[in-house]
Amino acid sequence: MLALAVCAAGFTITNRLKLQSISLTSFYHPIGLDYHEPTNALLMSAYYSNGEPYNFERIEFDGKHVQFSAIHGLTDEIYIATVRSPARAGWVVGEFFTGNGQPGQICKTSADGSVLTSPWVSLPISNAGGLLRGGLFFDNTGVWNYDLIVCTDAGDVFRVTSAGVASQIYHTPSAIHLEGITVVPNDPTRYGSWAGAILIGAESQSALHVITNNGGVYTHTQQTIGISIESLVIVPLAGGENFLE
Repeated sequence: MLALAVCAAGFTITNRLKLQSISLTSFYHPIGLDYHEPTNALLMSAYYSNGEPYNFERIEFDGKHVQFSAIHGLTDEIYIATVRSPARAGWVVGEFFTGNGQPGQICKTSADGSVLTSPWVSLPISNAGGLLRGGLFFDNTGVWNYDLIVCTDAGDVFRVTSAGVASQIYHTPSAIHLEGITVVPNDPTRYGSWAGAILIGAESQSALHVITNNGGVYTHTQQTIGISIESLVIVPLAGGENFLE
């Protein structure tokens, strides 16, 4: 038996795991992944940082991975946000959205991977930064009208409609590199004042930024959270979802 201790923010969780053989699968320099409903598989970016010979792979339940499409040449850190059921606010299930390695540019790819629109949206950024490094997430609560929420490495946060209309939500005063974005379930009983809020990590700042739908913006620093955040994932206690990161 093996005792495994996981520590975060001053808490220790201990679990006992039975030692067993573990099979490892080699991937091709992945960065982002998300569940892709039409293929019932994981969609993962590949071949960081130049996207050659291709950008996306499909990962099956048995761990096998195969090329998803002929799309190639999207550079830098490619993170993925896919549309899931039920389709709302004009989005199409299975379509997915990424950066392309150019400041402020969002790409849209068709559900079958055959059509790439690059760029689909060019965000109105005001400086040379603005890469989407870790910053795309679909609001599935309705608090933000099911928009695509995007943050950049230049401290900008935008919401984008299915029609490609972008509006800025927030900009950090010192252009902090924002990454690891999620939207908290809209359940005040469980999440209190964070219900329906956008959470964004800032690893280089050792901070967590919280944006509420009533215009509130709060920053929790290293002194209050005790960790540097690069990625954020909310795992529901019910519903049968897996944790994939």
